[in-house]
Amino acid sequence: MMQNAAADTQKLMSIQAIRAVAALFILLIHTAMSINAGGSSYDGWFLIFSRIGFFGVDIFFVVSGLVMVLTSHQYIGKPGSTKKFLIKRIFRIYSSYWIVLIALFALLSTGLLTIWRTDPIVSSSILLAPLPQKQQMLPVAWTLAFEVFFYLMFALAMLCGKRLFLPFLLTWASIVIICNIFFIDRSQPQEFVPLYIFFYLSPLQLEFIGGCLVGLLVKNRYFPLPLKSPWLIVGILLLFILVNLTSWFSNWGNWHGEFPRTIFYGTLSVILVYVAAQLEITKNLRFPALLNRIGDASYSLYLIHPIIILLSVEHIYTPLLSPLESPLVDNVFIGSLLATIIIYSLIHYRFIERPVLRLLTKIITSPKSKKTSSLSS
Repeated sequence: MMQNAAADTQKLMSIQAIRAVAALFILLIHTAMSINAGGSSYDGWFLIFSRIGFFGVDIFFVVSGLVMVLTSHQYIGKPGSTKKFLIKRIFRIYSSYWIVLIALFALLSTGLLTIWRTDPIVSSSILLAPLPQKQQMLPVAWTLAFEVFFYLMFALAMLCGKRLFLPFLLTWASIVIICNIFFIDRSQPQEFVPLYIFFYLSPLQLEFIGGCLVGLLVKNRYFPLPLKSPWLIVGILLLFILVNLTSWFSNWGNWHGEFPRTIFYGTLSVILVYVAAQLEITKNLRFPALLNRIGDASYSLYLIHPIIILLSVEHIYTPLLSPLESPLVDNVFIGSLLATIIIYSLIHYRFIERPVLRLLTKIITSPKSKKTSSLSS
């Protein structure tokens, strides 16, 4: 019975849909910010998204922790499981990232893209080493650096075995919370903050840990509250948006407001993911197929959208459309841009990201490892 439950929860369609929602909110905020910074006089309704949407990152981190537990917890304690986990996760995150990075280098070297950051640290960016956001080649790469760190910490938790897995997570969370409450001074400028504080003690780690805890609850089918309505998910998303529209969150997107942002958005993200998983498992909740497909392609969308946005702003919007000062033209451009990014992301996932990942998986899966796997199952 427990084996069937584990199999059923390894890939929850609700989580793919939540991934899609998170990716779309990030797409909206970056599109709005880029258009607003593209030398335009646009002041239409779409600019509201420049104030909401960055909480998509918080949702992503929680989902990442959940997925790690659902896909890997059953292998804890088995010989070689930690090594296999790390290899799979490294291939998963770096293969697509390096493909997009190569495309970015090509665009920059040929002059097709010129409005880009001027002071990135290239070598560290390639390796996804801990860097401030402005020094990463790809604007979204700072979150991927956190993901790599999460994977390393999760691997350490796996090495502790199932008995100490949860205590490890709780100890990790306690260290982060205590340091942020009692020892870290967030009144000083971020550029003067040591890297170990900015990165290795970041409260954003609590969101990944929260996702792991949700994963343990979901894996054991622990749902103490009898939730029934899918409108709970809509309500939580609306709460995200309403808080973003107030001045209360004004510094939550930077270093100074990172801890309260994590506590509020991280908690909401944990509740959102837990509610979505519970409704799918207990009430057979289904999401639109398109959302699930966008969720599958969310990593491609996340990596690619900054490049497509800036290419479009540089070559189409700023020189051709912005001078027209036409709200209709602006809105048509925005809608077309969003649709183009989503469609291309689906294509990129199907014909580039997924085939490359499958090829790499075949390369590392030797006949010997297959035989070992079959004997242990």
